[in-house]
Amino acid sequence: MKTVRAVVMASALAAGALAVTAPSAAAAGGGVDDQVSGSSGAGGIAVEVHFSGTAVTNGGVTSSGGHTTAGTTATTYTPPACMWDSLGGAYTGKTMWERYQDEETLNHQAAVGGEEAMYLPVKKAVEAHKDDQGVWYTVAPGPRSTIGDDHWWDDVTSTCIGKLRQAAPPGINGGNAGYIFVPAGTNPPQPLPQPPSVEVLRDLALRALTLPVPQIGQNPTTRTLVRLPTWFWTDGGDFREWSITATAGEPANSATVTATPAEFFVAGGGQRRECSVPAGTTAWHQGAANTSGCTLEFERASIEGPYRVTGTTSYGAAWTSTIAGAAGPGGPLADPQVRDGVTQIPVAEVQSIVTSGS
Repeated sequence: MKTVRAVVMASALAAGALAVTAPSAAAAGGGVDDQVSGSSGAGGIAVEVHFSGTAVTNGGVTSSGGHTTAGTTATTYTPPACMWDSLGGAYTGKTMWERYQDEETLNHQAAVGGEEAMYLPVKKAVEAHKDDQGVWYTVAPGPRSTIGDDHWWDDVTSTCIGKLRQAAPPGINGGNAGYIFVPAGTNPPQPLPQPPSVEVLRDLALRALTLPVPQIGQNPTTRTLVRLPTWFWTDGGDFREWSITATAGEPANSATVTATPAEFFVAGGGQRRECSVPAGTTAWHQGAANTSGCTLEFERASIEGPYRVTGTTSYGAAWTSTIAGAAGPGGPLADPQVRDGVTQIPVAEVQSIVTSGS
């Protein structure tokens, strides 16, 4: 892992007449904001997330926590892996040209070689902007890699900087420089967003997870009696394993959330019962034992109208992930996923008349 200073390219100008000085706001000539957030706001650059799997819906648009979800896609925001840094406006067209008049320092930088020297633009490119209003920007790691005064450098950052430098003029030691001149009132080229973390993708997938509302069957179908075992169930074709995968970035990161049936609950008329998945998906049939299904026995008649009975499907959830094609973190998710279905059933009480023989 390579560690560099926060303004990584400034080290190439850190000696002699090329030393960085703190400019005044007026000296910047406008356009000196660092590209911490790209051009989108919301804390980063817009990244489109794609959903796939059995638990995906083409529903409407929802917004939450800085994310927007619309059916099979969502938009989230990530800070750039690298950016153009104005160095606080230290190098206007004029001041950069003045510092390039020190031939000894330039020759030293070229002689030393290495990547620091390659970041410096050729003298001709600097001369072309010596009378222009604007600021020289340098490439730097994005804010997501900030740790104190240092940045940690990884392959994502290096790749990003390599692509960003393609817009820069030639460097004094070949290749593209690490500086670009940005005229006053304009912005430097858009930096590349880093792929969303798999934890962000997991949360987006969980929020977009679409589980069916259980359709509740019952027997007796029209009304039941006090203390008569009354069956309730849901369709096993719906109460099954569902999954959704959120994918974004290049190379892509992905997170898959899988919901697995855990329990079926039924409650109403002051009664509640927890049932296994097999019991909760078993419909009443002739000759079926009451112990094989999910039943309630109501203790009182529903005098003021039918009882409202809620059938709840409860799923355990877990997640897995990939980071640029390699296996990433995962594991169980703490909160169960539940969906409720509702039915109604009148409950009558059988009146018995006891007579005595003579």
